[in-house]
Order: sequence, then structure tokens, then C-alpha cells
Amino acid sequence: MSRLLLEVYRSVGRAAGGALSQAGGPEVTPAAWRLLVRLGPEGARAAALARELGMSRQASGQLVADLERAGYVERKQDPQDGRARKVRLTSSGETLVREGRTALETLEARWAERLGRARFRALRQTLQELEKVAAGD
Repeated sequence: MSRLLLEVYRSVGRAAGGALSQAGGPEVTPAAWRLLVRLGPEGARAAALARELGMSRQASGQLVADLERAGYVERKQDPQDGRARKVRLTSSGETLVREGRTALETLEARWAERLGRARFRALRQTLQELEKVAAGD
């Protein structure tokens, strides 16, 4: 079972990675994608991103710096705390996230077509339940 889940994970990575590379270039790694999709309209502090992504603050900071150089994010002063800075998507970053989500929706549509809607819904529910188990809920 674990091997199958890993292979599906890799398949998703290849599909999304291909679409993201076409849309944004080679600097969009799976880790970068996970960071980008966590940035809502308000942005997020780098330390919070590191915690959410399960990585060190240094690794998260390097990832943010790489994405900033690529033009996908910017760091701005937090209006609620002048000492802190928030990471926010740029318009290029918003476009990239939109295109990446479209690629993933296309992949999921292919899965749903292959499995049928009912089996696909059941798969989603099962994976959501497994995610809760893995998180210790």
C-alpha cells in the first residue's frame, strides 16, 4: 500500500512539475509549490510557513529567497507588526499558482474519468481519512 501511495505521489509530482516548469521555469520545485499554495491574499510570515511545511527556518528562508529572485513572491512589512515581514504572492506568483492548480485539476479529472465519479469520491474520502490518521487525529 505504501509503495502504491508513493507512486501516485510521484505521478502527481511529475504532472504538476511538468506544467509548472512550462509555466514558471525550473525554479518551481515541489517544496516551492507547497509554499506557494499556502500563501493566501494576506500572505504569511516566514516562520509560520516553515512550521506548516515542516522545514527549518533556514530552509524556508532560502526557498522564499529563491522564489523572490524568480519574481513569484515578495516580502513586505506586516502592517500589524512593523518588526515582522510577510511573504506574499506577486502577480506572477498568482498566475503560476492558478496554472498549477489547473494542471492538477486536469490530472484529477483524468483520474475521475478512469475510476468513475463514485469511486473517485470514495478515494478522496479515504485519502482524507488516512491523512487524519497520519496526523494523529
